[in-house]
Amino acid sequence: MHRLGCALVLVPLASVACVTPSQSLGAGESTGTAMDTSSSAEGSTGEPPMCAPDPAFTCTAPYNGSFGECGGFDFDANCCRRPTCGGDEDCVEGESCVGVGTSGLSCADTEFDGQTVCSCSADPGGPSRRVCMPSTPAAEDWCAVYEDEAACTGAAPMDVPPTSHFCAWLDVTVLVADAENDVCEVGATEPRCITVEQGTDPGCGYFACALPPSLLFGSPVARTVDGAIEVFGLDDQLCAVGTPVGDWIPADDASLGPCAFDCEDLGPCDLPFADLVAMHAEQSKDAPVDDCGHVTLEDPIELWQVAHECAVEHADADLGFTVIAEGQSIDSIVEVAFVGLQGETYGTTRFDSDSGGVDSTTRYQTGGTGLVAVPGCTLEVGDLCLQMVDPGETIQICPPA
Repeated sequence: MHRLGCALVLVPLASVACVTPSQSLGAGESTGTAMDTSSSAEGSTGEPPMCAPDPAFTCTAPYNGSFGECGGFDFDANCCRRPTCGGDEDCVEGESCVGVGTSGLSCADTEFDGQTVCSCSADPGGPSRRVCMPSTPAAEDWCAVYEDEAACTGAAPMDVPPTSHFCAWLDVTVLVADAENDVCEVGATEPRCITVEQGTDPGCGYFACALPPSLLFGSPVARTVDGAIEVFGLDDQLCAVGTPVGDWIPADDASLGPCAFDCEDLGPCDLPFADLVAMHAEQSKDAPVDDCGHVTLEDPIELWQVAHECAVEHADADLGFTVIAEGQSIDSIVEVAFVGLQGETYGTTRFDSDSGGVDSTTRYQTGGTGLVAVPGCTLEVGDLCLQMVDPGETIQICPPA
C-alpha cells in the first residue's frame, strides 16, 4: 500500500513563534513558502499594510513574509492574514473556502532588538485552517496518461495558481454495479496515476463505511471509468496533502446506485481510544508504525518497561510508533497515548482520555517535537514516565470545545 505523508501544516509539532532579523520585503515578496511553519514573521521599515480588522492579526508593524509568503495560503497579496471561514458563503465572489491555512496562526506586535516587529505564531499540530482563496476552474486529470509508477511519480508538478497539481501513484478499489439486482460487486485494488491538487483537503476525519465494511481515516470519493466505479480512500489517503482532481464525487452519492457507500462521520469522541490513536499514526510517512504496546494496570512491570524503552528508542531514532497506557483512577478509565510521526520533520503527539465515569468522555491532544523519559521518574504500573519535548498547546478534542 502506498501512502503520502501529510503536509507539514498537520504534522503534530509544538507551537511555533520566533523573531529573527531580516531585510524589509515588499508586499508579495517572501523569504519563506506558503507551507513554511518553522520560520518567523517580523517587522521592517515602511508603512504597514491596510488590513481589515482581525483579532488574530493585530500588527501595526508591517509583516514581511518570512513566516509564509504574501499571496500564499496564510497571507493575501497585501500581506494581511487570510481570515478563517466556515464555508464558501463567508467568502467574496470568486473565492472558495478551503482548508489550506496553518492552524492557530496569529500575529501581533513584539519588541525585538529595540524595535517593534510583527511576530507570528501557529500550531502546526492542529487541523488545517479553512481560509478564503481565489477559485480556480476545474482542471482535468492530466496524470491519467501515465500507466506505470515510475512515469507517474517522475512527472513534474503543474502550477495551477494559487496551488499546484502533482501526480501520485495511488490505490483505488474497483466496484461493478448491478442495478437490476441491486448488487454491488467489490473487485480488486488496483494502482492508478491520479492528479492531486496540493493542499486543498481540510484533513481527514473518521468514517465508518458499510460498503465494504471498514473504518476509514478519510471520506472516500468515487468516479466512473468505462462502466466500472473506482473508489479512492479505502487503502490510500491524502490527509491534508491534497484533493484528487477530475470527475470524482463523494462515494455516498446516490448516482452510484447499489455501489453508493453508506458512511457515518465519526468524531474523535465516537471512536475507541485505541482506534483514534492508530488512525492518527496512519499519517506517519513510515506507516504502518511499530506498536510499542498497550499496557494496563493488570500487566506486570516488565511489560511497562518494554513499552517505555520501545517508545524512547523510536523517538530517539525519529521513527513512527504508538504506545498506550492505562492510568490510575477511581471511577473511570484513564488512558494516555504517545504517537511518533515522520513528516517533513519528526513530531510526536500525546492523547489523554478519561471515559466511563459520571461525565462524558473527555479527550485532549498535545503536539511536540519529540519524546524523552521523565528525569528522576521511577517507572511503575500506571506511569510510563514519558514526557513530550517542546510541547505545544493542549487542545480539547472531545467533547468539542
